[in-house]
Amino acid sequence: MERSMDIAAIIVIAIVTSVFLPLPPQVTVPMQALGGALLLGWAILVALAIARRRGWKGIERLAARLPGRARPLVAGAIDRLAAGLRAFSSPVAAIRVVAFVALFWIVALVGWYLRLSAFGLAGSPVDAGFVILVVGLGVSIPSMPAYVGVLQACIVFALGALGVPASRSFPFAVFIHAVDFAFVGALGLCIMMGKSLTIGKLRAAARPDAAGPEEK
Repeated sequence: MERSMDIAAIIVIAIVTSVFLPLPPQVTVPMQALGGALLLGWAILVALAIARRRGWKGIERLAARLPGRARPLVAGAIDRLAAGLRAFSSPVAAIRVVAFVALFWIVALVGWYLRLSAFGLAGSPVDAGFVILVVGLGVSIPSMPAYVGVLQACIVFALGALGVPASRSFPFAVFIHAVDFAFVGALGLCIMMGKSLTIGKLRAAARPDAAGPEEK
């Protein structure tokens, strides 16, 4: 359910940026059309998940009409969404979930805007939204470990569409990636130290012969 709401947030960002950014029509029109179609598809999937949650058995009949490979994927997605709807068990819970997701994306938008502004690369929060959109779509595709190269290419492409030359955007992309990687690594090490974990213990636990009797 969280993933589906993240997708909806990305679609909303795409539509908003296509309206407010001075991008060429050959870019904005497909963004709006595709964004609207994806948002409609997301709404349909959520509606089917709600029906599934209430015991509707027609999902199997609908899935049976899909091609062979798409059938289990769509049916599984609907079932997972239906299970995730437990987070919306009450109006108060639903408001909390939506508010949390909105807060997450607002913090991400503000963070990217402050970063870009510090380097003189952003004119408005909409610029940061466009960068988030391109980066979010780019890193969603399986690629290099830690998105090395992919993240930089996405940032250079997004800022290039906003008129920023690669000579300015590429150093920014490398610096930001290095800072994020170092921060996450340091935070992970602090957590490991707090739990008395070491790399050796983790490797030992991952060995097949380390499984307990009940796992063998």
